[in-house]
Amino acid sequence: VEQQDIKALRCVRSRLVQNRTAMVNQIRSLASESGVIFSVGRLQLQASLSRILADNEHELSHTLHHLLKFLYEDLCVLNEKINQIERDIKALCQIQPRYNALLSIPGFGPLVTASFMSELGSGHQFKNGRQLSAWCGLVPSQSSSGGKVRLGSITKNGSSELRVLLIHGARAVGRFASKRDDRLGRWFNALALRQGRHKAVVALANKIARIGWRILTSNDNFDVNKAFA
Repeated sequence: VEQQDIKALRCVRSRLVQNRTAMVNQIRSLASESGVIFSVGRLQLQASLSRILADNEHELSHTLHHLLKFLYEDLCVLNEKINQIERDIKALCQIQPRYNALLSIPGFGPLVTASFMSELGSGHQFKNGRQLSAWCGLVPSQSSSGGKVRLGSITKNGSSELRVLLIHGARAVGRFASKRDDRLGRWFNALALRQGRHKAVVALANKIARIGWRILTSNDNFDVNKAFA
């Protein structure tokens, strides 16, 4: 039941985030018509819009000022709804026995962990971590001809949402990998040097997915020296 509840909350959150993104884009579009350009990022836009509405330094028309204020209030309501759902997701996840163990894996934030647990359940439907990463579409496609095996791009099979979240988590880890002086940092930096950063990020997503399966289906805890030996 908890697994279904977490997935239901994730579905609603996904829709609300899409609505928020559409609203932010609409605010940018309407404001740009009057020469008001916001910085990149939702938080930057909210802060700038709040100041503009307070002093109207750009001398917006009465109609546009009223409309942007209406959209800003709706945006604040959406933010609160999303934050509440995220708190509900976290509360449900915290009663799961392996939640904190999964959180210790680099790249596994609260949303990645919630998605991982609600999609996999116990995880015992997979024989090993490679089956899981193949189900997520994080393994390269293969083509054979004349006895030669060629590896292509990832298959993108299975759960697209979980795959995207794992890649986002891996990208966040890779952003600071140059500052890590452990086996994970050395493994990622060496791979990025040989294959390029984008391929290294996908490879790291594959790696942490397999590590996550191991942590979920056993009593082991994350050990960077064992995971990236």
